Amino acid sequence: MDNKVAVRYAKALFSLALEKNKLDEVRKDLKTIEIVSKSSDDLMWLLSSPVIKTSDKLRVLRAAFKDFVDPITLSFLELVARKKREGQLLDMARNFNSYVLKNKGITSVVFTSAVELPEALRKEVAQRIERSFKTIVEMEERVDPSLLGGFVLRVDDLQLDASVASKLNGIHRALADGSQAKI
Repeated sequence: MDNKVAVRYAKALFSLALEKNKLDEVRKDLKTIEIVSKSSDDLMWLLSSPVIKTSDKLRVLRAAFKDFVDPITLSFLELVARKKREGQLLDMARNFNSYVLKNKGITSVVFTSAVELPEALRKEVAQRIERSFKTIVEMEERVDPSLLGGFVLRVDDLQLDASVASKLNGIHRALADGSQAKI
C-alpha cells in the first residue's frame, strides 16, 4: 500500500510540474536525487535523522542540488524538509514517476534475466511487450545471475517468472512433496 503522505506530495508536485510544463525536467531531477540518495548513505542518514536541524538539512539540500535541478524541484525539496517528510522523499519520487508515466500512456516494466541482453534482443523484447499489453513500454533491465536462465517480467502488479531457477525450485518442491513435477 502506498504511503498516503507520499502520494499527496507526489500528486501536488505532479500538478505543479504539469501546469508549468516541466514534467520531464522534474522527473529527471527526482531520478537524479534518487540515484544520489541511494548511493550516499551519509545523505540518507542526514535526511532521515531527527537530530539534525531542518535548517542544516535545507543548507545541505541547497548546496547539493541548487545548480543541478529545476527551481520547482528545489522548492519541493525545501518544502519536504520544512515539513519533516524527507524520509519519504524516495516514495514521493516513485509516485511522481508513476503519475508521469500514466499521463504519457507509458507502462513501466522490469525485465530481469540471468545475463545482459544484446541491444537487438532488448528491442525485440520491448516490442513484444508493447504488442502484448497494447501500450508504450519503458523497460528497466536488470541482471540476476541467480536466475540461471530464462527471465522474470514484471508489469505493474503482474509478474511472469519464466526463469530456470524457478522451474528447478518447482521440481524440487514437487519431489519433496512426492507429487509429479510439471516441466
